[in-house]
Amino acid sequence: MDTTSRRGPLVSILIPCYNAERFVADAVNSALNQTHDNIEVVVIDDGSRDSSREVLKSFGDRIIFEAGPNQGACAARNRAFELCSGEYIQYLDSDDKLAVNKIDSQLPALETGDSDISLCKIGLFGDEKGERQEKRQHPHPVGDALEYFLNHPIQTAAPLMHRTWVEKSGGFRKGLKRGQEADFHRRLGALGPRLSMVDQILVWVRMHDGPRITHKAVDPHQTVEVWLSLVEAIAASAAWNEDRRYTIAKSLLDASRSLYAQGGEALAIEGIETAVEICPRVLDCDRLSRRVLTAIFGPIKAERFIRAVR
Repeated sequence: MDTTSRRGPLVSILIPCYNAERFVADAVNSALNQTHDNIEVVVIDDGSRDSSREVLKSFGDRIIFEAGPNQGACAARNRAFELCSGEYIQYLDSDDKLAVNKIDSQLPALETGDSDISLCKIGLFGDEKGERQEKRQHPHPVGDALEYFLNHPIQTAAPLMHRTWVEKSGGFRKGLKRGQEADFHRRLGALGPRLSMVDQILVWVRMHDGPRITHKAVDPHQTVEVWLSLVEAIAASAAWNEDRRYTIAKSLLDASRSLYAQGGEALAIEGIETAVEICPRVLDCDRLSRRVLTAIFGPIKAERFIRAVR
């Protein structure tokens, strides 16, 4: 796409598409119609079985388009990133929309160097309730970005960031069925970016009955694997602090215990042992009965006893 006559930094808007024939044109148009005048839109069709590809082809050279086999939204987002040239990166799901001033509203904080990742408020639309702000109110971010993302899960399209943050994070985790954006944002947060918030609704999330990632069942094995990989990422960069240790150990311990109760013993034991290793005091929040069992038998044998009793 010819960007020689455009002004301002190039921003790439990356859209994965799978069976979204009813909605993807709205998503693409919301990207193309940004008030920021240097936009590149990259869409990857992830093996759609409906007419999504025909819809996307109708945009011609206004977008960068590639179609491939179904590999999941994470793989599609990563492929879109490989194809894009933008200095700044904006993700967008194929059933959602951006406000026309999304990029222009968030870019100044990044361009001045006051922030590394800019966030925004989220709106809901598409059902009988009409347009409204998301009930979950995210506060303005302060302190550790990882703690913020752990406590306040962010919608996929909320952040605008420089492409180097995507590169350093490794992008989206291919094959992850649920919590894709949460995993991505946690790994971003572990890198220590400075966050800012634009107090406007700049992303509209469509409420509908079609296929959504949030409708998929949670895989308990994958949940533990994701927490373990976050532990590895933080350890590799020597980026631990006491708050991170406790928060992540608690989440890993809870997920591992749930997996253990469902029969996934080997991975669950690894998760429990890792949680206790990075923060021994995480066991202090247990009920008295569990603390007594742990003191007598140790954390693993205590879990075996609890499962046997149940």
